[in-house]
Amino acid sequence: MGTTAGDDTITLTTQGKIVIATIKGGSFHEEKQILSTLERLGQIIDARENVKMVVNLDTVQYLSSAGLGRLVALLKKATAGGGQIHLAALQPDICELFEVMRLTQIFTVFDTVDDACVAFGD
Repeated sequence: MGTTAGDDTITLTTQGKIVIATIKGGSFHEEKQILSTLERLGQIIDARENVKMVVNLDTVQYLSSAGLGRLVALLKKATAGGGQIHLAALQPDICELFEVMRLTQIFTVFDTVDDACVAFGD
């Protein structure tokens, strides 16, 4: 593993050229928390050309519609800059939500962070 940074809602780790963003906490009920955390990821995407990011959602039990919208916006931002975002370790309820909302057609979802990193092929 490479460098680590973080705050009370997110831990960032680098593994080679891959940024692993681990979301802390169980749920994003509050808009302010959602927007703050995902805005931070947006800043990382803006700062890195061709970013390769894994968003680890293993502790997230609930994700609001605003959170889903922000994730989609982050994906668009990353791909517009030549980057990619993989999602990893979704809880069963979150995974079901992604399937029902057909978000699995636009996001690449993996069971583990390691699987998501390997899929980048670096």
